[in-house]
Amino acid sequence: MNIKNDTWNSGDPYEYFMGRWSKLMAPVFLDWLDLPDHLAWLDLGCGTGALSEAIYNYRKPISLACVEPSHQFLEITRQRLSGKAGFAIGGASKIPGPKNSFDVVVSGLALNFFPDLPAAFSEMKRVLKPNGTVAAYVWDYAGQMQFLRVFWDAACELDPAAKNFDEGIRFPICNPVDLEVAFRDAGLSDIQGAYLTIDTVFKDFDDYWNPFLGGQGPAPGYLASLSEDRREELQQLVQKITDSRRWNDLSLGESHRDPRVCVSLKFLCKFSVPNQHNMEYTELDHLSDKSPAVTTMYEKLTKELLKFGRLKIEPKKTSIHLGNRFGFAGVYTRKDYINLEVHLNHKLTSKRVSKVEQASTHRFHHTIKLNSVKDIDKELLGWLREAYELKG
Repeated sequence: MNIKNDTWNSGDPYEYFMGRWSKLMAPVFLDWLDLPDHLAWLDLGCGTGALSEAIYNYRKPISLACVEPSHQFLEITRQRLSGKAGFAIGGASKIPGPKNSFDVVVSGLALNFFPDLPAAFSEMKRVLKPNGTVAAYVWDYAGQMQFLRVFWDAACELDPAAKNFDEGIRFPICNPVDLEVAFRDAGLSDIQGAYLTIDTVFKDFDDYWNPFLGGQGPAPGYLASLSEDRREELQQLVQKITDSRRWNDLSLGESHRDPRVCVSLKFLCKFSVPNQHNMEYTELDHLSDKSPAVTTMYEKLTKELLKFGRLKIEPKKTSIHLGNRFGFAGVYTRKDYINLEVHLNHKLTSKRVSKVEQASTHRFHHTIKLNSVKDIDKELLGWLREAYELKG
């Protein structure tokens, strides 16, 4: 069975399966990007136009170019933005247009489908004006994009070979470290990133399951390749899992915020040389020269913290600050372990705490050494939740 040539060319099934979530994510991304109005924009791999439409509605572009390899998808974008943008059939490795044409080049939920990512970045830089911005976002396939994770976890339980088609495995670019490395390798600088969230609310199980029947994308393509009996078996297992998780991980008939259901990632890069006296640090600065175990622990930790709600990640020179409205923890990476600093309004007496510093009258900073993901347990997460919920 070879279904890795993903089908993304039919508009209606795509809108039902993924487009409705793309439409919610686009303005969240633009709000985070926080660029001024009246710039020249390129939406590369524009698909059916969710991001392009949001750019036009929220950023008042002086010009907007929409480039997409699928004729059918581009036609839908053209219908959405008739008379408001320019449209061209093209791929990321050969962008139509002269150099130094755009202030901003963006790509929404497409970067992992570009067949030659280095060539795509080279082309983005070619058409970008000096000191312009390259930005992209991708789904967090391996982490908190729960409605796909449930599908693939069930598929792999019934058919171990299904892991070969799981986007979380197939697209390593869709994680913070690898995505930032790709931007750095492309020669981009001033890299910034964030985790973004949206609500994915399904009316019922049919509203969740039926979009998988449209054949658009890796998961629906895998489902279409199965026999009728195997599809029925998979459907029953997925329904069993969603029934057991409906109040935790999925939004079935309720308005529940699913942490990091969207993304992904590390995406904002400015094509300029950073000011060395005002350098912005990234998570990669704290992880790139550490052991793989440190990266694994850090990713596990942030995934768990994102379940609490809003999470602000601020890499600094010597540590990574974690906060919501206020800072509640700090990550200090070492070669083979992490020192986690947890801020509470009382002193812990646990033997797991190696050091306590009283930062103020009602604030104590506790240092806890993490040697493996097993140390990110119920007790530790309880302390972190308590710290997260403190006011000021």
